[in-house]
Amino acid sequence: MSHTYYFVCVSCGDVIDVGKIVDMAETGERIPIQFGGWRDQRTSEWMSGPHLWSLLERWHILHRGHEVRLVSEPFLEAVDPEGQLHYCDSAAEVLEQKVNPFPDDEADAHQVPGDVEQRLRVHIPAKQRS
Repeated sequence: MSHTYYFVCVSCGDVIDVGKIVDMAETGERIPIQFGGWRDQRTSEWMSGPHLWSLLERWHILHRGHEVRLVSEPFLEAVDPEGQLHYCDSAAEVLEQKVNPFPDDEADAHQVPGDVEQRLRVHIPAKQRS
């Protein structure tokens, strides 16, 4: 049985398929859980390993500061049964987008909504909170 997952940007509605989770090699031996790959819908190119992660890194840079979640296919189908969100189906679509503005870690830090800080602080032991 396979399980497909997606990164979804809650902030802007972009979705990218990260592929199926696999725990078995094609030879039948058990492997650590990983994403098995991604098929570009325009070129039919199969991406996995470093190529897939380069694509996902770029997608995350484009969505820095946004609320991004990893969700299962059944969740996404329930939320968007008509497929109205923006599904990235081509590596070129992601790789050709201009990163604007260029990453600035200080400026980006100030763009994170205050509720994110509050939600994260509950995970810090009380003695370490400032």
